[in-house]
Amino acid sequence: MSGTTMQTFLIAIGELFFFYIPAALIAVVPVMKWMYAPARKAFPFLMGALCALCIVCPVLSVLLEKHPVYGLVDVPFVLLLLLIYFLLIDLEKAKLIYLLICDMALMSFGGLIYHITAAVFNPQGTMQDSSGWGLLAQMTVNFLMVLLVCAGVRKKLIWVLENFHNTVVWGVAAIIPVMVLFCNYMMVPRYYSTVRFRRIFQISIVLIITLFVLFATLQVMLYLIIRYLVEKYEMDRAAYALQMQAEQYEVLRRHLAETRRMRHDFRQTIYAIRELAERQDITHLKSYIGAFCDEYAGNAVTYTFCRNTALNALLAHYAARAKELQIDIGQWSIDVAEEERISDIDLCVIFGNILENAIAACERVAIEERYIQLSVDHEEDCCLYITMVNSSDGRNEKKNGVFISRKKEKSGIGLSSVQMVAGKYAGLAEFHEEGNEFYSNIMLQL
Repeated sequence: MSGTTMQTFLIAIGELFFFYIPAALIAVVPVMKWMYAPARKAFPFLMGALCALCIVCPVLSVLLEKHPVYGLVDVPFVLLLLLIYFLLIDLEKAKLIYLLICDMALMSFGGLIYHITAAVFNPQGTMQDSSGWGLLAQMTVNFLMVLLVCAGVRKKLIWVLENFHNTVVWGVAAIIPVMVLFCNYMMVPRYYSTVRFRRIFQISIVLIITLFVLFATLQVMLYLIIRYLVEKYEMDRAAYALQMQAEQYEVLRRHLAETRRMRHDFRQTIYAIRELAERQDITHLKSYIGAFCDEYAGNAVTYTFCRNTALNALLAHYAARAKELQIDIGQWSIDVAEEERISDIDLCVIFGNILENAIAACERVAIEERYIQLSVDHEEDCCLYITMVNSSDGRNEKKNGVFISRKKEKSGIGLSSVQMVAGKYAGLAEFHEEGNEFYSNIMLQL
C-alpha cells in the first residue's frame, strides 16, 4: 500500500470515526435511563461495535474499490446497529426516530463543514476526495455538537422525552430536522472549484450559520411549547384534584351533619319510647317504633369499613350510591388505620376517583353484572396496597397509554390524579382492562 493510499485509508477511518462516534453519543446518552440492559454494559458494547465498524468498513472499501457496492459497505452494519438501538431502548419509537433525525441533522453540519474546508485547501478537488483539514474541521464541529447536546441540553431533552407523549406532535416536529438535513445535503459541493467562484464561499458560510440558528431556534420553540402544554396539563390535574377534594369534603360535611341530626333525633325518640313504655301503651309504642324504622332505617349509615373517619365517611357515601344502583360490593376489606402516614386528603383523592370511575363503569352494564370488589392491605408497615376490580363493558379507550373518561370532555384527569398522588408517595398506580373487568392496582410507600 503506497503512502498516498495509506493516508487516504487513515482519513477514511477518521471520517467514519468522527461521524459515527459523536452521532452515537448524541443518540444514546439522552436515553440511557430507558435501556433494557444496564447502561454500563450496553454503552461500551455499542461504542466498541462502532469503533470496529469504523475500521472494518474502510478495509472493505479498499478491497471492493472496483465493485458496484463500493461506498455502501457500511450501510448493512449501520442498519443492524439501528435495529439493536430500537430493541435496546424502552421508549416510544416516535421519540427515538425524532431523536435520530435531529442527530443526523446536527451531524450534517459537520459533514458540510468538511467539504467547505476541503474546498478552501484543495480548490481543484471533488466531493469524493479525502481531506485532512476537512476532517479536522468536521471533528471540531461534531464534538461541539456532542457538548451542546450531552452537556448543555441533555436534562431538558430527558424531561421532554419523559413528559410528552403525543405521537402526532413528534411526527410533525420531525419535519424541521428533515428539511435541515436535506438542505445541508444539497449544499455539498460536487466540485470544490464552485465554492471559490465569486461569493459562493461567503454565501455558503452564511447559509450554514442561518440554517443552524433556525434549527436551534425551532428546537427551543418546540421545548417551550411542550413545557407549556405539560405544565398546563399538570395544572388541570391539580385543579381537578382540588375539585375532587372539595366534593369529598362536602360528602364528609353532609355525612357528619346527618349523623348529628340523627343522634339528636334519636335522643328525642328514646325519650318518647321511655314515656310510652312507662305508660305501658303498647299499641302506640309499636306504632311509634314502626314509624321511626320506616323513616330512618333506609337512611341510616350502617357502613363501617375502617377506623379512619374521613375515609370511612367517603367509602360509606360510595357504598350507599352503589346500593342505590344495585351494585354488589360484597365485603370490602379495608385495612387503614385511624392515622396513616398518608394524608386523609390524598387517601380521599385516590378512593374518590377510583370509586367514581367504578360506579360509572357499572352503570353501563346490566344490573345483574354490576359489582365492585375493593381491598386495602398493609405490608410490614412499609407499603399500602389498594386493589379494586369492577365490572365494565370492555370499551374503555386509551390515549397515549392512559385511560380516558367516557364523559363529554374525555379528560382522563381522574386516574392521572391518582397516579400523581401515588408518585408523591414514591408509589405506583396501574390500571388495565381484561375482558369485562377493570383492574386498579395502587401501591403507596408509608
